[in-house]
Amino acid sequence: MNNRIDARIAAIADALERKRMEQEAPEDDLSRSLREFGRELARLDEPGKAALLERLNTPGEDGTAGLNLDMEAIERMIGEWAQ
Repeated sequence: MNNRIDARIAAIADALERKRMEQEAPEDDLSRSLREFGRELARLDEPGKAALLERLNTPGEDGTAGLNLDMEAIERMIGEWAQ
């Protein structure tokens, strides 16, 4: 239970710090987009991760190749993005 409380306090402190930084220097569109992408990744459940994996591995209509990733690579990507 203490871990959950500590995690919640840390999340609130992070949110306060982000708000302070926004007031000092407004967030640009790219930073906002990347932050939102990180939030989307963090909310993915197993079916969402599988759908992302399929999308990344599917060749594009413009001739670009798929990435040939596995679920472990997706998990790593999400973990690294969270840091």
